[in-house]
Amino acid sequence: MNWINNVVRPRIRSLLNKRETPENYWIKCPESGELVYYKDLEENQWVVPNSGHHMKVKAHDRLRLFLDDGVYDLLPSPRSRPTR
Repeated sequence: MNWINNVVRPRIRSLLNKRETPENYWIKCPESGELVYYKDLEENQWVVPNSGHHMKVKAHDRLRLFLDDGVYDLLPSPRSRPTR
């Protein structure tokens, strides 16, 4: 058994063969178990149409939904003051 062929090469291949998430995937509602197309969830602001369950929303998406045209400026965070 060659550990390079059995261990190292498969790990390298798995790192190189990472694919982007396809745009045609389904998300399962944790409340009802229903499969919902993710584009439909985005259009419905991440609320499952039949069950009314509110899915988690990423911070970037939440800002885009709440703000006009999704336009906002990021402000630098203040530095913490040194303790004495």
